[in-house]
Amino acid sequence: MIMNARALGDYIRPLLIPELNHVKNIRIGTKSVAYWPQRYVTDKDTDDVLRLFEEVVASGKNLALMAHYNHPQEMQTEISQTALKRIIATGATVRMQSPLIRHINENPQGWATLWTTGVRLGAIPYYMFVERDTGPNEYFGLPLYKAWQIFQQAYKSVSGLARTVRGPSMSALPSKVMIDGTTEIAGEKVFVLQFLQARNPDWVRRPFFAKYDQKASWLWPLKGQSFDDYQPYNNFFIELISSDLEQALLGNMNSPLKASTDVLRDVCEALRKEKSVVWSKSHIFHQLITQDFTSRGALFLSNPNRTFDGETVHDLSVTIQIIKPEDSTTKHSHSFWHLYFVMSGRGEIILENKNPAIIVNGDVIYVPAWIEHKFINCEHENLILYVTQNLPSMANQGTLLRKD
Repeated sequence: MIMNARALGDYIRPLLIPELNHVKNIRIGTKSVAYWPQRYVTDKDTDDVLRLFEEVVASGKNLALMAHYNHPQEMQTEISQTALKRIIATGATVRMQSPLIRHINENPQGWATLWTTGVRLGAIPYYMFVERDTGPNEYFGLPLYKAWQIFQQAYKSVSGLARTVRGPSMSALPSKVMIDGTTEIAGEKVFVLQFLQARNPDWVRRPFFAKYDQKASWLWPLKGQSFDDYQPYNNFFIELISSDLEQALLGNMNSPLKASTDVLRDVCEALRKEKSVVWSKSHIFHQLITQDFTSRGALFLSNPNRTFDGETVHDLSVTIQIIKPEDSTTKHSHSFWHLYFVMSGRGEIILENKNPAIIVNGDVIYVPAWIEHKFINCEHENLILYVTQNLPSMANQGTLLRKD
């Protein structure tokens, strides 16, 4: 939802044509409802966004926002509640979901407050997720037994209206697995689990068990009755994926990977249509000599394969910038980053309010978004910079901003 209304509409409106009547639901996952509720209340294109939502609903499709709220406080401010009400007033449905994050939302009462507040405002409690086993998981993750305890304590304290929520859930390789609790079988403590979604449809909502492990924070360390260790378990699912791919290639519409295979095929076809481009040094320097550049003059390496003007490759542009002798750029900042390569000449760069730094042929400078920068050419020859930047990406998202 960081895209402007026009860009968002370019993605969504093609799905509303009569030829796609079989598409019944459009789902948008976003955290903007929590960290930037102004998107739906006071932004300059707020009304355009909400009209787009109404357009989807009027077409007969269900528009579902998967709203990510990590803490009940995110729903307590007046503007966040207004945002939620305005979204729901368009006819869209809002479902609340969040990972369980140690140090952030491990209080059961907080979850109960989040769910009941959401219900009061018209949202639907949907999922409590287990923190994925990636990145800084050791700091933010919780053991599975603890995750279930937090969920169970919160769940038992709310009414049936809020018990639409499911969890704790793991989106793992075999598919979406929910922890139902713990029990004992033949004197051995085990986790009780079930598939909410599964690669094999026959597994859905069928309970299964895994050996209890107090340290486990994800599905992989768990040992089921059919597997002695991780490797046979891993081999089983690799074989399952291979079977899915074979079915997809045969055109089996019931295969869980059919849609993903179609997307990959379409992407590969699109990539094959793009042709290679060579920008020769002689051509570049001919343009540099013949064109009348200002102090901020720039030559974009235009790619005829790209639809966005100034886009050299997907979401990136490459520019040759000329700073004339004894001239300089203005000090400025913007919403995209730069990666500069000094190709010729000698000069200075001022970053933020720091002292000037000398730059010479062969130097490389990275300037992050919103860092003030200024180039100065104190010499008697052109200072030539090759620049890679994500300007097209920001433009496509409607977030291309500059401050002088």
